[in-house]
Amino acid sequence: TVAPVASATGGTLTCAQTEVFLVPQVSGGNVTFSWTGPNGFASIQPSPMVDAPGIYELVVTAPNGCTGQAFAEVLQDITPPDALAIGGTLTCDSLEVTLQGSSSTPGVTYLWQAPNGAMTTVQNPVAAMPGDFILTVTAPNGCTNTVTAVVDLDTLPPDASALGDTLTCLSNTATLQGNSATPGVAYSWSGPGGFSSNEQSPQVTQAGIYTLTVTAPNGCTTQVEATIAQDADLPDVAVNDALLDCNNPSATLQGNSNTPGVSFSWSGPNGFSSTDPVVNVSDTGSYTLTVLAPNGCSAQAVALVSGDFEEPLLNTSGATLTCAEPEQNLSVESSLPGTQFSWTGPG
Repeated sequence: TVAPVASATGGTLTCAQTEVFLVPQVSGGNVTFSWTGPNGFASIQPSPMVDAPGIYELVVTAPNGCTGQAFAEVLQDITPPDALAIGGTLTCDSLEVTLQGSSSTPGVTYLWQAPNGAMTTVQNPVAAMPGDFILTVTAPNGCTNTVTAVVDLDTLPPDASALGDTLTCLSNTATLQGNSATPGVAYSWSGPGGFSSNEQSPQVTQAGIYTLTVTAPNGCTTQVEATIAQDADLPDVAVNDALLDCNNPSATLQGNSNTPGVSFSWSGPNGFSSTDPVVNVSDTGSYTLTVLAPNGCSAQAVALVSGDFEEPLLNTSGATLTCAEPEQNLSVESSLPGTQFSWTGPG
């Protein structure tokens, strides 16, 4: 009697293939099959399908009752691939970001799904919208690993404020002041006459409207304006002339200005000076009043003090008293019109 000769092969269970056939090879004619295996498996099919890994025993029986034995091993490969997904941030400077997908498992494929449902098999696709991008990495064994890359959105404009200043006769330069509570910003000023500056608080010499552009690290900008005013108005000033004579050896000069907050300064003959608006003078000549406004601008006016000290020339005539003319008239003439006379004499 000759026993049948048997051999058998199994296979490999994977995520893609969850069942395999046990394949026998038998010599010796018409035989019957008996399979046993893990988890109480038993089958009389020549090539049964199994879904569990392990060692399967095959016993074949010939019509003469002789048997042959063989073993088949079913392996299992369900290890998922490793996967890494890196997103990025959309900004005013970067309207697109490149997603990065990677795996150290050989032979994998990549499948990205965007927040709007769009899909791509590109390993490192470009994204132009914020949200969660889902990456599915599939290994050759059909096993998958799913990871998420987040694309953030940073398009918040920076905080910005700007203050102007005033040009005056006292100061022919003014300072612009730029400010922002946003960290890491850059400043850029533009203004009249082609003015430009990257300083936060530059100095300027021309009046007008200046524009400040504040740029944040994310590339977003905010614009504000500041006005440089010009106050070069001269104060108004008025003085009165005066006349000195023998009756009025001194005179009052009155300085006036309708401009608020001015200060006064007189200068005149013989070193005369005063900071009072109203002064008494006793010398003839030109007196200059300088009025200084709070904006540093000044104006001058001149008061002329003249004098009239000419003495009148008198021409008198006497007379002789006689018995025939016991009274006589005395006469006098003056070289100056309007002269008043006062006589004194004997008795």
